[in-house]
Amino acid sequence: TIQYALAFVNAGPLFSRRQEVMSTTGTGTTSTKMSSVDDAASPAFSLDPTETAVVLIEYQNEFTTEGGALHDAVKDCMAATKTLENSKALVDAAREAGCTIIHVPISFDEGHGEISDNPYGILTGIKEGQIFKTGSWGAEICNIMKPSPGDLIASGKRGLCGFATTN
Repeated sequence: TIQYALAFVNAGPLFSRRQEVMSTTGTGTTSTKMSSVDDAASPAFSLDPTETAVVLIEYQNEFTTEGGALHDAVKDCMAATKTLENSKALVDAAREAGCTIIHVPISFDEGHGEISDNPYGILTGIKEGQIFKTGSWGAEICNIMKPSPGDLIASGKRGLCGFATTN
């Protein structure tokens, strides 16, 4: 059985009060429940912490910290949605429950040769600005979300997907 849960905690008006629970059995049967977090009539759910992971994508200084190259572009949204505070609370509770915590940072070698000569979207700015360089302050996971012993850190994220090129 594979289970996952997504909790969108103040991630914007569309997702600020939603949760999704899905369970897939070996027979391919899938059940999904979408409900409002504030809806007292919604049935409670539980997850087995030994089969549950929290995946943290790009909680790095370039985005999250004053002085980061992309911080000014996201700081207002992060403040309005309390991204770091809510993420920290979620991770602390998940660790305490025994869940696996997986960090998925993005990083590039000097020169950003991993990005094509014709990048698109945010990858254009990353290559032009030479940011998220492996070993640099900007590529480090921010202090509030630093990995703890037992956390997993995926390596190899070079594009928009956190799964296609990672270990």
